[in-house]
Amino acid sequence: MSFGKQHVYTVQQALTKAMKYCAYQERCQSEVYKKLRDWGMSHNDSEEVLAELISDNFINEERYTEAFVRGKLRSKGWGKLKISYKLKEKQISNYNIDHALKHIEQEEYLSILEREAKTKLKLINSKPDREKKASLLRFLQSKGFENNLIWDWINNNL
Repeated sequence: MSFGKQHVYTVQQALTKAMKYCAYQERCQSEVYKKLRDWGMSHNDSEEVLAELISDNFINEERYTEAFVRGKLRSKGWGKLKISYKLKEKQISNYNIDHALKHIEQEEYLSILEREAKTKLKLINSKPDREKKASLLRFLQSKGFENNLIWDWINNNL
């Protein structure tokens, strides 16, 4: 942790640094804005850099949202509710969220719900059925799956 004088970037220096930051992985506007502010940039200079990044397609909210949805669904096993909530925290528009969630294939989605349920089931298998169902319900809700899908799976598999 450095307690020295904070480096002050020019708009051009910040733009170059932000381009590298965005090229490394998909970023949304709010993440880049926060990073620019962390670098000591003023609000106006941050807005100027953001505008340039957007116009040069370093930042694209639709592309970011689709990558976020795919990543969280497949690697973290998150359901649509949790994904949507996390995207709203990042100030992504409802339009982009809805658009990206519509691209999830229902078969893949249900298969991920099943994978998550079976993984949890292995950990709680010794519990009585009633406790098992309650535990599974809470777990899958915390992962962001819809109640009707959770209950369908529980009723068909336990």
